[in-house]
Amino acid sequence: MAQTSIVLTNLIRDYKPNENYIAGQIFPTVGAPGSPLKAKTFGKDMFKVYQTLRAKYGKANVAYSEEHEEITVDLKNHELAFILDMDNTATEDVQDMRRRNAKKAKEGIDLRREVDVATKVNDPNIYPTGHKITLTGTDQWSDPDNSDPIKDVFDAKQAVAAKIGKEPNLLVLPKAVYNKLIFHSQFMITAVTGQKQPATLEVLKAKFDIKEIAMGDAVKLDESDKTFGSIWTKNVQLLYINPEKKPNKEDVSFGYCFRENGFPKADEYKSEDGNNQFQRAKDKYSDEILCVEAGYLITAAIA
Repeated sequence: MAQTSIVLTNLIRDYKPNENYIAGQIFPTVGAPGSPLKAKTFGKDMFKVYQTLRAKYGKANVAYSEEHEEITVDLKNHELAFILDMDNTATEDVQDMRRRNAKKAKEGIDLRREVDVATKVNDPNIYPTGHKITLTGTDQWSDPDNSDPIKDVFDAKQAVAAKIGKEPNLLVLPKAVYNKLIFHSQFMITAVTGQKQPATLEVLKAKFDIKEIAMGDAVKLDESDKTFGSIWTKNVQLLYINPEKKPNKEDVSFGYCFRENGFPKADEYKSEDGNNQFQRAKDKYSDEILCVEAGYLITAAIA
């Protein structure tokens, strides 16, 4: 029978996720009491000008919110375990291997999430008309002299601001696209010697006038030929994300990660013969898009 481990649970909660994983930047986490739950999509109430001045001896001013669409969120169980061979493990190594197995299991769940989030936000069907563009030919940012990435990003920011009243504050930038942009004529730096040098991430943020850039640099293994491939490829997203450290799901954001309170956690169990022990990481969450108009997709940013 599996037993929850406080030590291993604290370990997987405290460890820093792979720095190349950006799913958590795109979908900030809010706690959830359980599943299923209802979540509201975002409307435009915050931009209404209400009558707030109360007349002398008059009744209080009452505002009625717009009816927002509600979606049902089913939190999904994610589990992964690694085996510990008790017959072939030195006693002094057991505790360390238990911790490593729990950590590897949590990292496996995080990688799965990264793949799922990349698939979700790269789907052009979720973005409304006017919130997506496909670049071709000399418009692609891999053409360092003819393309205009600054204007492309400016147009995207204006499209989002026109719908939600806020400009995107997060640019999702695959590493392959970054590697082209730093040599683009709009971004290269002129050194004191007069020579041109590749731009830095800070230069890109300044030129694009964007608060944060999430670098999509994670890779996954193709089990068919045992090669590594990028999870984030040639598409760029501009998103408005709730910037608060402890976000409230009532505040506008492209989306949220609804995670059941108490997760992630870890437990352990033994095989029936008692020769093997398993360390398992468990998580229960769902990444949900609640405001499609807070996002903009640039497909095929590079050739």
